[in-house]
Amino acid sequence: MKQTLLILLAITLTVTSYACRCNSLTFSEEIVQADQIFVGTVLKKTAADKAYYLFKVSKTFKGDSDANLTIKTGFGGPDCGMVFEVGKTYLVYSHNKQTTWCRRNALANNNADLSKLKYLFDTTFSGNIGKAINPVLTNNEAEYFNAELLKQRKDFDFQGKKIAFVLSGSFIDKQQYFKNWGGKDVVNNLIILTSEEKQKRNNYDAVIVSWRKQGVSNGYRKRLLRRLK
Repeated sequence: MKQTLLILLAITLTVTSYACRCNSLTFSEEIVQADQIFVGTVLKKTAADKAYYLFKVSKTFKGDSDANLTIKTGFGGPDCGMVFEVGKTYLVYSHNKQTTWCRRNALANNNADLSKLKYLFDTTFSGNIGKAINPVLTNNEAEYFNAELLKQRKDFDFQGKKIAFVLSGSFIDKQQYFKNWGGKDVVNNLIILTSEEKQKRNNYDAVIVSWRKQGVSNGYRKRLLRRLK
């Protein structure tokens, strides 16, 4: 038994010593540190001193607007290399044409970062976001929140919905929300109203509560909805 435990400990220490160690970057940190941010499909991988991936670029948010880009990284594991699969499409963050597993690289499909990137770098998209206090969302605002709150909303679609916003226990308007948090890191809690609640609360469809570390309890939800007009 003792020998078995020693073997397991040795294996654990070996795996840990060869694991990639890094601090994951927040979205805001990536925007500052990355000099190239793009969406691209991996065309091929070449292995030499490092791994080199050739991407066919479909959208550039920051950096060179080349049709194809080659990105250098490690092989994975202890060198923190990012492993991309040929044929798949990714959102890629890099610096000096290099990237690592520690960056926010991820598959582009259903990637919450994309809406924030469009808000920051696509004036056509951001030009129709947060410009009025009308609580009914524009198409672009709906797209923004559908991505931003993808994991919470499930089958709820923000398209054409009437939304209230709460910060520090107080209601704010849509314009204030985007002025404070548009294209930035933010912790949101989504409250989706039932049909009965909508009828009693001026046809609001949902409430977005920002920066509430305690989450939204049933009691807090009830208190908020009583104040919603």
